[in-house]
Amino acid sequence: MNNTWVLVADKGHARFFSVDGPTSPLIEEEDLIHQQSRMRERELISDSPGKSSGVAGMGRHPMTKENEARNQEAIHFAREISDKLADAQQQGLRKLYVVSDPGFLGTLRRKMPSQLRRLVTAEIDKNLAGLATDEIRQHLPRYL
Repeated sequence: MNNTWVLVADKGHARFFSVDGPTSPLIEEEDLIHQQSRMRERELISDSPGKSSGVAGMGRHPMTKENEARNQEAIHFAREISDKLADAQQQGLRKLYVVSDPGFLGTLRRKMPSQLRRLVTAEIDKNLAGLATDEIRQHLPRYL
């Protein structure tokens, strides 16, 4: 196993790459798609929120939950990614580059255990999950 990895992720898609040498091209090891993160809100919840009357009869409005179903799915996916990286760490991962859209990057950070976060060499807050491998490499430091 190569000891340098690059994670490229968003709320519904994660790609894991390894790198043979400091200037080598990326080698895609795995591609994870989290279907639930791509679903519409109404498909994720089994029941609509209730309705509440406004103050002094100002009308009815839907009640919302603090954590929306889509955000919960993103949290679950971040945990799945973190678990995969923790397994890789047990097998020799020593250096990690994380590329993610800014909104999901914070979720990833919160789900990574501290010993895994110590391996993160650099973070790039861009959504590159849909790009070709050579295009992703162009956004990374020249020497990994």
